[in-house]
Parts: sequence; structure tokens; C-alpha cells
Amino acid sequence: SFGTAATEFEQVYAAFMDARQDAQQETDAKIEANNAIYADGRVMMEDGKHIFRNNASVRERFTWERILALVSTPEYGGSVERSGALAMGQIGNIDIDTVGDGVVEVAASSVGSTMRYYATDNVANGPGMIYLDVPVGTTVTRTVDDFAAVVGLNEVNRFLNVQNVGPVSGEWRVVFGK
Repeated sequence: SFGTAATEFEQVYAAFMDARQDAQQETDAKIEANNAIYADGRVMMEDGKHIFRNNASVRERFTWERILALVSTPEYGGSVERSGALAMGQIGNIDIDTVGDGVVEVAASSVGSTMRYYATDNVANGPGMIYLDVPVGTTVTRTVDDFAAVVGLNEVNRFLNVQNVGPVSGEWRVVFGK
């Protein structure tokens, strides 16, 4: 029985070693296929931006980040990103309804101007006493529970808003990580 088991092992081991040798070729083929998809997607996005150049709300859908958000599968370990631009003093609502379960951390960023993240019971409300200011050019990363506590997100204040509290226009970005 030992001889039979040894023979079976040698056959399985030989197949494993062959697959191991072919692994780099298979990886290269996958990378080439992914690069082709990326190149085609970028061309399509440039076409979309040109076609909808006079319609900003549709044109913004043709960005790589937006496409990634559409095809990412957060249920299976991905992350969900939300981003936007705000003029000085402007308030924006961050859609968290489609973030999904399993989020373990939140990273909030600010580019060009300081952004204030806060929870509210109405999408149009300004910040109350609880908020998180993210200075220009920084990213603040917290566990999901800590982030919720810092911005006041709960059953009553269930809308996540961001306000540009800096002196110029800026961009915000939030990544909900799994």
C-alpha cells in the first residue's frame, strides 16, 4: 500500500510542478488580458466624455473611478469609493446606502480645501456639534465604529454629509474598506 500511495503522490506532485512552471505564463496572459480591457475601457470613457461634454452630470460617469465603483463587489472583499467636488461652503451628501455590509474601516480625504464630514438627519443640514475636519492634502483612516462615533452617524443621524469649510473649491473622497 505504501508503494501505491508513493506512486499516486509522485503523479500528483509531477502535475503540481508542471503547473508551477506554467504559472508565470498564465499570470502574464492574465495581465495582458486585463491591460487590454483597461485600454478599451479608457478609450470608451474618452468617447463618453467627448459625447457628453456639455452635460456634466452624465460626463462624470465616464471616469475610471466611477467605472471601478460600478464593477467592484464589496460583498466579496472589495472597497467602495465615493468622491466629489465642492465649492467653498457647499454641502454634499455621501451615498452610503449601497456601501454594503462588512466595512471595517473608512478613509476620508481632502484635496484643495479642508472638508468637514458629519452625520445629520437631513441631507440638506449643516454640521452640528459632532464632525470630522480633514485638512487639505490629508487622509484620515478610522475603524468603521470610530468613524461613525466621530461624525455622529447613528439611527437618527443616518445621512453622511461633507462640507467644504476651506477658502477655495476642493475635492473630497471617502473609501469604505472591507
